Amino acid sequence: MKQLSLFLVLILTLVPLGACTEPVSEDLSAIGDAFFAALEMRDYGACYEMLPDEKPEGLTLASFIDFYDRAVFSTIGLKEFSWKLESTQPTNDTHAALNYTLTYNCENFDPFTQKVTLELSRTALEWRIAWTPAAVLEGMEWGDKVLLSTLKQKRGEILDQEANAYAINAYGDTVYVRRSKVEDLTDVSTRLAALLQMDAKQIRDIVATESNDDVAVIKVFLPDTIDVTLSEMLVSIPAVGIDRREFRPVRYYPQGATFAHLIGYTHPIDGEIDPQRYDADSRVGVSGLEQAYEDILAGYRGREIAIIAPDGSKKNIVKRIDPVNGIDLTLTLDYELQIRAETLLDRLPQVDATAGAIIVLDPLTGDVLAASSYPDFDPNMYTFAIPNDVMAAMLSPEANQPFHNRITIATYPPGSTIKPFTAAMALQDGILNQNFEFTERIDWKTRQWLPTYPEWNAPPITRVSNYEGPVNMENAIVYSDNIYFGYTALKAGWEHFDPYLEKLGFGKPFPFDTPVKTSQIRNQGSMSNLQLLASTGFGQGEMLISPLQMASIFSAFANDGNIMRPRLVKEFKQMDGMTYKTIGTNDTAVLYEGVLDKSTLDILSPMLRKVITRGSGNSGQLKDIETLGKTGTAEIGGNKEREIAWSISFVRNTDYDRLVCVVLEVPTTPKSAGAYRHTCVKEMLAP
Repeated sequence: MKQLSLFLVLILTLVPLGACTEPVSEDLSAIGDAFFAALEMRDYGACYEMLPDEKPEGLTLASFIDFYDRAVFSTIGLKEFSWKLESTQPTNDTHAALNYTLTYNCENFDPFTQKVTLELSRTALEWRIAWTPAAVLEGMEWGDKVLLSTLKQKRGEILDQEANAYAINAYGDTVYVRRSKVEDLTDVSTRLAALLQMDAKQIRDIVATESNDDVAVIKVFLPDTIDVTLSEMLVSIPAVGIDRREFRPVRYYPQGATFAHLIGYTHPIDGEIDPQRYDADSRVGVSGLEQAYEDILAGYRGREIAIIAPDGSKKNIVKRIDPVNGIDLTLTLDYELQIRAETLLDRLPQVDATAGAIIVLDPLTGDVLAASSYPDFDPNMYTFAIPNDVMAAMLSPEANQPFHNRITIATYPPGSTIKPFTAAMALQDGILNQNFEFTERIDWKTRQWLPTYPEWNAPPITRVSNYEGPVNMENAIVYSDNIYFGYTALKAGWEHFDPYLEKLGFGKPFPFDTPVKTSQIRNQGSMSNLQLLASTGFGQGEMLISPLQMASIFSAFANDGNIMRPRLVKEFKQMDGMTYKTIGTNDTAVLYEGVLDKSTLDILSPMLRKVITRGSGNSGQLKDIETLGKTGTAEIGGNKEREIAWSISFVRNTDYDRLVCVVLEVPTTPKSAGAYRHTCVKEMLAP
């Protein structure tokens, strides 16, 4: 090996390498180039042979190789490097220094440079490299170490326009024991167990576990859940402390179950991991906005190569990539309205698995002002491992699917809320005019009409109640007459009804900030028979739609016939230095334009007003506030013992724009369960 190194030196002395920029001393530059050339080939033995025979204490070939190969190159993820001689500093006939710029190309870093120095000493026969760690990284000295650190980014937070927080980064209330201060482990564990409702042996095992960390974490709680009394009792135990700022970061949902279905939650990552964004301890969104906006919320991890002094202090940063924090989401929510909706659903009559949803929109912009699904859950339950009995209870039939999102994922027959659109289709396609009167025979006692079509082979169509006056469009809407709208659909046929429903968005993907289940006119492959056509005319049959989409469609009556794309995320924000800046917006947009023309609106709007003043929506009328709307009831189940109770209304000629959609899953009896929708609408529309 010594012969190889001498041979390299002789060759390099005669032919200076291109990496040198100043042939001040060909002998000296050739030695430096030979050293780095061997290093580039990972020929650590050849490099080691270029050092003096008398080497610093402890610098063996093995330690030299370990230093370069493991402690430096492997640590920084070196792929390749290059070198350039900048200058020589001959001091005398026996000592000199070569100043180089080394360019390192490492994994996960852009190429970076280091100014290093090769110290040379002359023996009787030749120049040798008086090697020090300064030949590797700038400012490195004996005893220093190289550390590659991952710099964690902050996940973006979710807030509303008034800065009410729904998903934030926080630290759990962490109860810990300092191992070095424990004098009587049995006493400490016994007293802690009583306060934390834990097993004393479990606590002893945690503290006794061998660790370089003096802190033993005993139990973590959600932020701000350890009250003053418990806190004082805990810290009175020797060696016990509580940390709220450092030990255990958590994703925290300050509003608990409020708006939980659309906020979603995070969960420990599994599967393939993108190292630019995550590590094995990361959490990712698995539902709601947390999942839908994962790419925006997650951010990117930073990395740092640093020189660490023997005392553990950071001596020098070699290369740093700052973390890129996730972007915050600003929501369109009105906090007061959201709390109002949550409270109303919490008061829903508790009879036989009741459930439901409330959606509040600004019909002119599509902004979601409130959205609540019941029953609900607290996303904070996913912060820690969920006990089996707790999850079993949440999944039991008695819990009635608290994780099911009844705002966007549940779909229901729209019932009579579709009737104004059946009327609109008939008016705009010239099927009927507003003065048309249905005059065929209706059995007053049974409230039934049997269509006279030869192809009709189904039971008669039944109206909910009889009423005085002609069976015309106005009375049919005000009193919600299934017979009139069944007849209208039969007269129009699928060739008119299908295109109009598709114009409203039925059967098409519905754009929103979180997934929305696609609505349907009828089941795929279903036979298009007359009974199904008639039932579709009054919102039953096989029609299904989510409450959010139905609310959006109905907003056309409040917005000159246009359906807006619903919007929940309004802005994207991020800190820029000390300034909190808006870096993007989610602009409002018309989703479907002109689904109701002006003449249709002029005809139907007064009818929707009369639904509230003297029709099925009368119980939801507000004093001194003009409201328009439609109610609907869809019976479900083979025995018709349950119903979907709808009510959709909006205000007009007020200083605020608001549409409310309420849908309840209730038994058909008592009637008070379904009637509760009117209470919800009335309170949600109030100023």
